[in-house]
Amino acid sequence: MSDAYERFYTANPPHERPVIATHRHEVASIVAGCAAVAIAGGHVGVLNDCLHLCNLAALIDAQPLIAWSSGCMALSQRIVVVDDDDPAGRPDEIYDIGLGVARDLVALPAGAARLRAHDPDRLGVLARRVEPAVCVLLDVGDRLEVHPGSPADLGSVGVIASDGRVIRGAQAA
Repeated sequence: MSDAYERFYTANPPHERPVIATHRHEVASIVAGCAAVAIAGGHVGVLNDCLHLCNLAALIDAQPLIAWSSGCMALSQRIVVVDDDDPAGRPDEIYDIGLGVARDLVALPAGAARLRAHDPDRLGVLARRVEPAVCVLLDVGDRLEVHPGSPADLGSVGVIASDGRVIRGAQAA
């Protein structure tokens, strides 16, 4: 997937388009003056496209980064969309490349509501599919701290093990 993006951006560099360059400059000015950056949820595809278009990953420096829902998904290296109770029956999807700020993990917000935690075979397939990254369940009240250059402290969130078990605490850390 990254090769396709590279070919596209080489042939059609968005940063050279005046309207995009103007937006990127405006966003860079705003972010430079922020004590922290917050990324809310919404439609993960639209959000991710906007974050990439504005080149947000290059702008995040030492500011704390706060994200929730699909904002967490967009910070991962890969965005995986999962909903076991989707009325349309759509399968899990490795949707897109995220910003890559949160490395080696795939954020799955509202995991308790979207995943059948009682089906370890299904969860194991999902976990193995995204390896070497780990599937991190982010439910109401969960908090995950990620620091540049350090692995995430997974001790306070649910993680799907490769055998499909959902583990928490010291087992996940």
